[in-house]
Amino acid sequence: MNLEATMLQTHPTFKLAFIGGGNTSAVGYVHFCAAHMDHKFQVVAGAFCRNQENNQATGIHWGIPAERVYADWKEMVEAEKGHIDAFVVLTPTPHHLEVLQYLFEKNYP
Repeated sequence: MNLEATMLQTHPTFKLAFIGGGNTSAVGYVHFCAAHMDHKFQVVAGAFCRNQENNQATGIHWGIPAERVYADWKEMVEAEKGHIDAFVVLTPTPHHLEVLQYLFEKNYP
């Protein structure tokens, strides 16, 4: 058995939730692809876009169950805490501070 196969068997897949990074963003698709490249991470939930049509379209395109695609990122954070390993902040840079402060105050990954 090669090293990659051994690592995949001995280390779990980390579950991620995206905040931002929808199908109309500059960074979403790149981060989605990168997260899945080594089969160590899986995007399982998201509040991808403030535009709900794009938000839902992103979830469908990436195979995220409809019940795990959220209209509001704070709602998602509260609903997904304990079910995911990390939140990935992909909002436009000026909005990072608001999201990060909220996550840090709640002591969420």
